[in-house]
Amino acid sequence: MWIVSTLMCAVLIGLDQWTKHLAVLYLSDGSVAKAVPGVFDFLYVENRGAAFGMLQDTRWFLVAITVALIAALVVFVLKNKSKSWLLFGAVALIVAGGIGNLIDRVWHGYVVDFIHLLFMDFPCFNVADMCVCIGAVLLAIYILISGDTKRSEEKDVGNL
Repeated sequence: MWIVSTLMCAVLIGLDQWTKHLAVLYLSDGSVAKAVPGVFDFLYVENRGAAFGMLQDTRWFLVAITVALIAALVVFVLKNKSKSWLLFGAVALIVAGGIGNLIDRVWHGYVVDFIHLLFMDFPCFNVADMCVCIGAVLLAIYILISGDTKRSEEKDVGNL
């Protein structure tokens, strides 16, 4: 599972960095690329903060927090004896997204965002952001499922 998770991480980081490179190349002049009318377009944004633009201009604080969270996730997976694909996939997504944005923060001093939703008021985001959000939801599902399983086993043992 480690090999697949690591490969998944590498592919997602590559996809994130490639799409951000394209955004810089084609959109940093202020142009907007129409994608799906009424749904989303591509718009170049330099995010110098965290999610939703919070913590603006705290580059090194955000770098430190990202490194700490990635390390904590890796330790969590190493200590957890689970062989669950859901856990490994969730952590791979979160780590890939974290590293993708970490590269931007260290290299540029900001994160390149470029996906702009048109059907709702929502900040621009990128592939790394999608990875982190999807991974966080999957990790929450894993924790809920594994917690329920352990509680059920404890009840069964207690009824014997």
